[in-house]
Amino acid sequence: MDSIYKRAFSLISKYFLYGETDVGQIPFIPQKTVSCINNISHNTLHVSTPENTGIKSAYISDFLHTLEESERSNVHSVVIVSKGKMICNASAPGYNSSVWHLTHSMCKTLISLAIGMLIDDEKILLSNTLYDFFGNNV
Repeated sequence: MDSIYKRAFSLISKYFLYGETDVGQIPFIPQKTVSCINNISHNTLHVSTPENTGIKSAYISDFLHTLEESERSNVHSVVIVSKGKMICNASAPGYNSSVWHLTHSMCKTLISLAIGMLIDDEKILLSNTLYDFFGNNV
């Protein structure tokens, strides 16, 4: 119980005594100090303008401004790749896309989104099994 009181006191004192408004219970600590992006060959991921890939820069700008203005968003970095080319690499103040940290739930969300898109495009069916994809390797 003592640790709960210590944590509660710490949060309350940060807010009331020191005026901190961002008193999250879990401090941000980079989980990986070296990004694998730095190890990617420049031949693999080219940088381009959004217009060269068929996307208006205004759309990306509006998206980034919406993220920045939203009090509920907690996005640290955004990397947008279109047609194999990086068209946006932006980070919130204090963050850097080359410093990685844990993204547990986001990974599950993105995998679910990809599976949903594959089902929608009829590339896979809900009736498929792991064996259908991996055979005896499962």
